Amino acid sequence: MSATAAPPRPPASPSQYDWPCFWIPQTGILDLSDAAFLRDPVDRLDGPGPLRTLAQLGDYPAVVLLGEPSIGKSATLKQERDRHSALPPEHKVYVGLNSFSNEDRLYRRIFESSELQTWKAADTHLCMHLDRPVV
Repeated sequence: MSATAAPPRPPASPSQYDWPCFWIPQTGILDLSDAAFLRDPVDRLDGPGPLRTLAQLGDYPAVVLLGEPSIGKSATLKQERDRHSALPPEHKVYVGLNSFSNEDRLYRRIFESSELQTWKAADTHLCMHLDRPVV
């Protein structure tokens, strides 16, 4: 009897970097005064300006991440889901938008979910992540 090893995992895509993502309000102004590059929001002497990490946006009742394809929105949401993993199940909802073929099913999954009903009936915080990851 011979054992077969699992195939090796492919290396990480060279286009994926473990760099922090920063988000800016839609009306914010990016500071590109460093030779047309974004000034480092972490080590700036005058503070980060309007740029924030997603974790720093936790005081907002709702946050929407918009941007071009493949800039890291889904990866950021996955990090947030991992960060919220200690929350009770009724305080978090993840909906993969790829799995819905019509609006009715999506509406029911979100607005008729037990998590949303619990949140509406109580004074709690609900983390709802709606994402359409690129596959």
